[in-house]
Amino acid sequence: DDVCANAMFRDPTEIVSDGDSLSIADTGNGIVRAVRSPLESACRVEPLAGAPLVRPRGLAWMLADPDHLYISDEGTNRIYRFTLSSTELAAIAGTGENDWQDSPVGLEAKFYQPQGIDSNGIVLIVADAGNRLLREIRLEDPFPVTTMAGQALSSGCVDGITRGTAARMRNPGCIAFEETGDSAFNKIFFCDEGCDAIRIVK
Repeated sequence: DDVCANAMFRDPTEIVSDGDSLSIADTGNGIVRAVRSPLESACRVEPLAGAPLVRPRGLAWMLADPDHLYISDEGTNRIYRFTLSSTELAAIAGTGENDWQDSPVGLEAKFYQPQGIDSNGIVLIVADAGNRLLREIRLEDPFPVTTMAGQALSSGCVDGITRGTAARMRNPGCIAFEETGDSAFNKIFFCDEGCDAIRIVK
């Protein structure tokens, strides 16, 4: 880690901003890094969160919950919460197994190569790529996990007109949501690389 001009990354896959700094999932190096003062001559790259991360992929930070950065890690099949003020990194969901399972307790749920994530400060949406699902984690202890859309390990490019779990997807990745005034999800957009499509849950 060094001044920005000298910093080196390996397969960076995600970036979020809090207005002052950038957080970058440096996937190939197994670390999340911070870029301080990115538009100034004093710009520096520093380590932010490392082990037990193996292949961090998705990042989510939101104004409604400014002290926390959420991280999906496809190498450990877990979702982590990094507390910026204390630098504590803790798993909130996932057993670490390559599998599928919803659970009222996040650490008893199972993911398979989680990718993109996004949040409104109330729930976190996870693109569970290996299971071909969108999952929802409620951001209060014990972080219950439910399936929002798709059917586990069932591949296809089929919309679920009446319910999300009737849909099929192939490789869900990046996620973005449109938030209403009452902080509830109105629409969730996601990339489905396997279907060459941008899809929506509403």
